[in-house]
Amino acid sequence: MSPFDYRPTVRGGQSMRRTWARVLAILRRPKPISAWVAAVAYLMVAPKLAPPGFDDRYLNLWFLSAVAVFCLWTAAVWRLRDWQWRRQTPSGYRVYTRNFDREIAAAEIDAILPPISSSFQAEFDAAWEAFSNALVGWRTKAHLTALEASGRIRQAINAEALAETTITVLVDQSGSMRGQSMLLAAAATDVACDFLVHLGVTVEVLGFTTASWNGGESRARWLREGRPDHPGRLCDLLHIVYRSSEDPRASTGGGTFRPMLRPDLPKENVDGEAVAWAASRLLGRERPRKILLVISDGVPADDSTLMANAPSILEDHLRWVLADIERAGRIRAAAVGIGFDVSRYYSVSTTVTAPDGLGAAVIGLLERTLLETGDEATQRIG
Repeated sequence: MSPFDYRPTVRGGQSMRRTWARVLAILRRPKPISAWVAAVAYLMVAPKLAPPGFDDRYLNLWFLSAVAVFCLWTAAVWRLRDWQWRRQTPSGYRVYTRNFDREIAAAEIDAILPPISSSFQAEFDAAWEAFSNALVGWRTKAHLTALEASGRIRQAINAEALAETTITVLVDQSGSMRGQSMLLAAAATDVACDFLVHLGVTVEVLGFTTASWNGGESRARWLREGRPDHPGRLCDLLHIVYRSSEDPRASTGGGTFRPMLRPDLPKENVDGEAVAWAASRLLGRERPRKILLVISDGVPADDSTLMANAPSILEDHLRWVLADIERAGRIRAAAVGIGFDVSRYYSVSTTVTAPDGLGAAVIGLLERTLLETGDEATQRIG
């Protein structure tokens, strides 16, 4: 069996879901009364401004221009309100409630999720079989790439500087990652861990998604409390620790990442808070050289949040978090995009057009990031 024969049914229409959520976010925003007043005033005044003899054709233009006045006025009021809202908080971002967010170890996933259905169980077993046995050739190629990169890194950076380095790999577990992308993200992460530990680098692996679709308990509370305006993030985050930085093992035989392959785990993705969470864990470590590598396949998206707020709320927050990390200068953030150009968010990035190139891309970006920061560390120690 080819390593890429494993293609389970992906939860369909992820890009359509995101587009539709953005459309609904616009349609459901309250329309300002001033826009209605402006449109009515225009309808009353415009006929007096029409030139003589401008007959029936004028009616169409009259109504269309009134609609344009309404839309432009509404957009201007929304922009003003959003600007005023952003001034209230540094990032223009808020969270309706954190009471239902969870941070768990990978071993706890089975206890958090509902019992897996028979169809999902078959898909899960197929994914694990592919991970364990069907990727031998792919893994061999990725390990050879890592071995070559390791030699170049050791020539450029001394062992003491490498020992001062800690890296976190943060994996996007949104619904669009389900299937082949998640399978190869798990395999690439496993290879990367082996590569980094043998270099003497401390490594941690984290994942992020939401606990349920459609906002979960957070949105239910918002509905009960009367749907207040600008609620901010409206979903229950699920952050997962797959491998702790305290784990010294070079490889766990992939068992650490088996829960990552559960097909009912991926849901929505709130990237900004996930990156901030991973960065806070990195900052808590004593090693001075810190790198955050994100593996993702798209824009931040959560339907319930986008429908109740400005459509760009999650993207704006991700950009703000990354800009704050860059300003502080204590963490180097980088990202690998799967079929998606992540350079719109990350200044250090690479993109693969297909998941099967993920192994080489992850190793290549880790090498690049280590070498870019290696000279400073070596000089400091020397």
